[in-house]
Amino acid sequence: MANIKQQIKRKKTDAKKKLTSRSFLSSVKTAIKKAEKLIGAKSDNAVTYLRLAKKKIDKLVTKGIKKKNFVNRKKSQLDKKMNEMTEEQTKTDKNSKNESSSTKKSSDTKKTDV
Repeated sequence: MANIKQQIKRKKTDAKKKLTSRSFLSSVKTAIKKAEKLIGAKSDNAVTYLRLAKKKIDKLVTKGIKKKNFVNRKKSQLDKKMNEMTEEQTKTDKNSKNESSSTKKSSDTKKTDV
């Protein structure tokens, strides 16, 4: 146990800070997991939850909970997953357009043959 009055006060404030930091870090982790889940599910809400997660991640630095490099790495990982999802969607959109145009052409040839 600390004998000096200032050390006793410091211990109390450190405990409060630790509690608030832990709870905020927990909410950030939850936001990241939710964003990753929606990105994996290719949901339309993924973009909004990605923004929310990035906003919370940025607050980690301003509150002094995590270092800047950690924050930048997490944001980069989320962006990478989001970009992969959008690339897959554009590929499937292009494929579906090509298939629909090829089916139209085949139906047109059938009409002329008959």
